[in-house]
Amino acid sequence: MPAYERQRRLIAAFTLPLLVASLGCGGRLARTLVEPRDHARLDAQAPYLKAHMRDGGVYVLSSWKVDEASRRVQGEGDAFDALRQRTAHGALELGLDDVAIFETNRVQKSPGITALAVITGVSAAVTMACAINPKACFGPVRPSTSATALRSGSRPRGSRAAWRRRSRRATWTPSTGSVLAAAT
Repeated sequence: MPAYERQRRLIAAFTLPLLVASLGCGGRLARTLVEPRDHARLDAQAPYLKAHMRDGGVYVLSSWKVDEASRRVQGEGDAFDALRQRTAHGALELGLDDVAIFETNRVQKSPGITALAVITGVSAAVTMACAINPKACFGPVRPSTSATALRSGSRPRGSRAAWRRRSRRATWTPSTGSVLAAAT
């Protein structure tokens, strides 16, 4: 198997689970509180209805309906007392006058989490590609400039003006015994 194919598979193996995991989270809980006198505003599509009672108890109903004529709520679910100990399970019925407030909850997907997941996935893919093949991202590794200059015998890299200043310094020549300026 060629090296680039291994890279692709390794990148996919790390980024796809990350992307899938990040898309599954990030839900936002949208809570709606409704007073019993406004029970017509209840979200009938909500998966649960919580009826907080005046005595501190709560009813959590998964399927429910409001009977306007008898001013009662009927449904399937659980009843809890003020200490949140389950007191009843199954078909339940409660009066609208005994309810302090109704609560419905819906989990909504946050649009920003999708963009964040995509950016994270791309960043992870580039990071993995650079970790697998650094030359593709950073180029070939070269020795330091001063080490190259010493080995090749050429002048060290730098500005031309700095090189000229160094080469024009006065030097002592042993043949004449005098101080001469170096030629440029």
